Amino acid sequence: DLHLDIRASIYRDLRNDYNDKYEYILPEINIDKNLYSENFGYGNINTNLKIHNYDTNKFENYLINDFNWVFDKTFGDLNYDGKFIFDLKNVNYEAKNTNNLKEDTTHEIFGGIGYLSSIDLIKKVNENASHFLKPKLLVKYAPNHMKKVNGDHSLHRKNIFALDRLNIGSNYESGSSLTYGFDYEIDNTNASKTNFSFGQIINEKKNNKNMPDSSGLDNRFSDFVGSLNFTNKNNLKINYNYSLDQNFKETNYNEIEVDYTLGNINFNLDYLEESSISNPKAVSYTHLRAHETDS
Repeated sequence: DLHLDIRASIYRDLRNDYNDKYEYILPEINIDKNLYSENFGYGNINTNLKIHNYDTNKFENYLINDFNWVFDKTFGDLNYDGKFIFDLKNVNYEAKNTNNLKEDTTHEIFGGIGYLSSIDLIKKVNENASHFLKPKLLVKYAPNHMKKVNGDHSLHRKNIFALDRLNIGSNYESGSSLTYGFDYEIDNTNASKTNFSFGQIINEKKNNKNMPDSSGLDNRFSDFVGSLNFTNKNNLKINYNYSLDQNFKETNYNEIEVDYTLGNINFNLDYLEESSISNPKAVSYTHLRAHETDS
């Protein structure tokens, strides 16, 4: 399983008062290879080459190699799912006329190891209804030093049960942490299905100034993040994603999508409200639309 992707991009800034209007990424080459061993697990290796020129004389050239490996392993006679997760990242770059990168050719190594465990609990209420509960726990250790990260990296957009929640190509989330949470499902056969998820990250360090405050990973206890999804046979779908402050006093993110079909008419309601420590003023919008579907 080998995938090769080659791209070239040119961007133009439409602001009239900005002289350096063009930005070039030429080329960007991505090579991705899936790996599998019957005895030792499975993984992936990815290589990305990116030549970036912007503001006329600023250059950033990257060659990044990522190696990920998963090895299924349980301990004792307990009936649970367990796996070791390994990440290794090699970042090579050259920069010119930039403020946040070294001018000399630089080589960096990042990496992390973790153990992810979960257990499936099932309760059959009757012939038509079942409850499923899946507690999950991730223990992570990444000894490398990371560069300071800014910008929006809210956890509700991330997989918190991954080793690198930031998912930035030229950087890697460092430190030791414990992530816990659960998935809960109520399945009423031929009637409705409800899914609920919840999770939080507990960091070893009380404060980490290299982490963006928008993620909550700069504190020992991150925000609570999760989702609620509901569907039924009457063509009603409700999706809710949320981020709750660690003190349970306020929500930092609420996204609700409601979809309902009545005959040939489809109704859709979207609501979004978002705020953060770096941007405490909430941003919100509501969008309601209806359209006729094909009969």
